[in-house]
Amino acid sequence: MAGTFGYELDLTKLNDEEIQFLAAETKVYNKYSDLIRNGDYYRLTSNDVRYIGWQFVSADKTNSLAVLVEKNTSIDYKPIIQRFYGLEENMMYRVIIDGQERESLYSGTSLMQIGLNIRTIKYEGDSTRIEIVAKND
Repeated sequence: MAGTFGYELDLTKLNDEEIQFLAAETKVYNKYSDLIRNGDYYRLTSNDVRYIGWQFVSADKTNSLAVLVEKNTSIDYKPIIQRFYGLEENMMYRVIIDGQERESLYSGTSLMQIGLNIRTIKYEGDSTRIEIVAKND
């Protein structure tokens, strides 16, 4: 999910389940490709944390996509409090984490200064996709 997409494989050797999986992956890629290619890019983490993260924000600040990936599993598991960048301070946003929309609306200011409690990453290599979408009035 970093701007390139492709599989090196022989499509004629895939079963129906694998073909359906690739079709779903292609839809996800197409959904975000313009934002990834043309949006502003932000690195969310430094090298000294247990996870890595990056974020893309559209020019009009109405859409954002962030991805967090666990890189070092710890026995002392703690939730991640993640702040975001590049949002419009006074705009209200919906937040969708791995396809599940949160009930609350968040201001750009709160997302950038306070952040979100992310509890979905637990194991090494796990990733979480966070969509931040401006509320339609």
